Amino acid sequence: RAPGLYVMKFTKVKRIQRDMWTEIPVGAVLETVYYRYLFFSEKDGKLLYALTNEPPHRMIPRLLKVIITGEPDRVAVWGNFVVKGTKVTVHAKQEWHTVKFILHIVMKGDTNDCNRHHDDDAPADNNDNTQKQHNHNHNNDHYYDQQQLQYPWGRFGALSVDRHLSSASGDFDEYHSRDLVEYEVPSELFCYLKDRRLN
Repeated sequence: RAPGLYVMKFTKVKRIQRDMWTEIPVGAVLETVYYRYLFFSEKDGKLLYALTNEPPHRMIPRLLKVIITGEPDRVAVWGNFVVKGTKVTVHAKQEWHTVKFILHIVMKGDTNDCNRHHDDDAPADNNDNTQKQHNHNHNNDHYYDQQQLQYPWGRFGALSVDRHLSSASGDFDEYHSRDLVEYEVPSELFCYLKDRRLN
């Protein structure tokens, strides 16, 4: 199983094409940053998928609102997932097409990228002081947190992308679908983001 929230952060620096009309100052950097969110619910096999430029500290409250109230969000859509061994298959229907991810649960020891970037995007209520206080008051939770590190769905677990596809009709049959699109697989990981409100 792969419960909880996973976030992929994608960053790309765009080369500036300079000509006589370019107004961008010399030395400036054009950087594109966006996030993909996958929230897995163990209860019913559903997931919430979002593609947005909103960072976690802004997006998590929006995801919570969708989960708790059922109110729609302009970037978050419901889907489903199936786990077989370390393979996770995800389907989520957006307005213009259905997306499909074939993911692989990354085992402990292969999640250095997540460990390095985890604190950069963590929500404000997950700072060190809060975590220390939480561990001090709840020894069992602290023990569980430490034990989680041993499992692929643990505190700093991750999901790698094996395949990323889409279909306007929702037909993913590779021999018969007429609108199946396959995208370049990102090197970034979906990193587990610990937030007690979502776990």
